[in-house]
Amino acid sequence: MKIIDSINSFQKMLYVGICFLLPVFLAAQTSKPAVKPVNPSVPSMRTRSVISLSKEKKQVAKEKATENTVEQKAIIEEKISVESAVRVGTRFTYAFLLEKRGNLEENKFCEDMSINYLKAVQQYLPIKIYAQWMLMEDMGIEATWDRIEAEARTQGGGENYSDGNMSLTGPLVSFFKEFPVETENWSSKISFGIGFAYLFGDFEEASWWKNRTGATQTMEIDNEFAFLATAEWRWNLKERWDLDVYLRYLRADAVDTFTIWYDDPDRKTQVRVGTFPLDNIAFGIGISTVL
Repeated sequence: MKIIDSINSFQKMLYVGICFLLPVFLAAQTSKPAVKPVNPSVPSMRTRSVISLSKEKKQVAKEKATENTVEQKAIIEEKISVESAVRVGTRFTYAFLLEKRGNLEENKFCEDMSINYLKAVQQYLPIKIYAQWMLMEDMGIEATWDRIEAEARTQGGGENYSDGNMSLTGPLVSFFKEFPVETENWSSKISFGIGFAYLFGDFEEASWWKNRTGATQTMEIDNEFAFLATAEWRWNLKERWDLDVYLRYLRADAVDTFTIWYDDPDRKTQVRVGTFPLDNIAFGIGISTVL
């Protein structure tokens, strides 16, 4: 009887213990983090960190390479603009004479000559070659060769003819200063200059003019020093090639000596001196490259 009571007491204690410990055991199992199966296609945290670090390194390397490229390009441009100090090019120019008619009676330029109208003669081919030397980063000197030509005409009073063409040809030298003009799409520079020219005078007479009935006549144009002022706007097209728009004022006179010899020995040789203003403004477009 005692044995049966002992067994019953043990069963009760075991039952109470199980009832007490089972909730605790279940709670402990629930609080543990669930272990997810490893998916080989999904990188682990460490792998993702390594990949992220690798991407960052590649990005840094790419940015550095870009910076180096920009830096190298800037160095090349600086070298082209400063160290390569010689630029050569060619232009087309169109000249406008500022005085086409004389201010004397019958629009004459001088009393002893009939010429009363000057018509500019244009050269449309882009053969006005020029060269520029940069003395400093933004200052330089330009040398070019140009020709100013005008047809000498007599018009009015029933007359309308040309005696020939008078011209001044020679080297033009100017000193200029540049000012950079930066825009979003273009790199350009504006320059202003002043200078001088030494021009060789010439007169190309009309076929009928030299030998007249009973007389022979000639006209000689003096060589001339001239003053000039320039303005230029230059755009960079690609690396070493530039396009420029050119404007120039030239102050020059054609001083001529007109001589006529008569076949009649009783008539004296006549010598007349006249001055014809060839002041002009020239507009030009050109292309140039850096050597």
